[in-house]
Amino acid sequence: MNEKMRVLIVDDSFIIRKNIQQYLMDHHDAEIVGMAENGKVALEMFDETNPNYVTLDITMPELDGISVLQEMLKRDPAVNVIIITALSDKDTALQTIEMGAKSYIIKPLTVQKLQTAVNQFITQE
Repeated sequence: MNEKMRVLIVDDSFIIRKNIQQYLMDHHDAEIVGMAENGKVALEMFDETNPNYVTLDITMPELDGISVLQEMLKRDPAVNVIIITALSDKDTALQTIEMGAKSYIIKPLTVQKLQTAVNQFITQE
């Protein structure tokens, strides 16, 4: 991986945000540029911080993850997005991948699931 991971973490669960942050800092020397608790704040932070990676929940207050994904990809088509959600239906997963998300993780979030998704980015670059 050539460029440092600059990550925006978006989830309405504080615990999930902290777990993702800890994993990325410990295992990938990532720079966490922001943590947002809803979709509206996520888009504001996205514009301010210009991350190259985003972890994104689907079910959130203010603005759902599907809308946020669509808007982020409009603003920066090169951004790498990992969807991390409790929604386990295949249609939602397929929809987000077709829209441009790079990976889809179903909660409960585990280190193994996160490691697999992040390693996909490393091997793609």
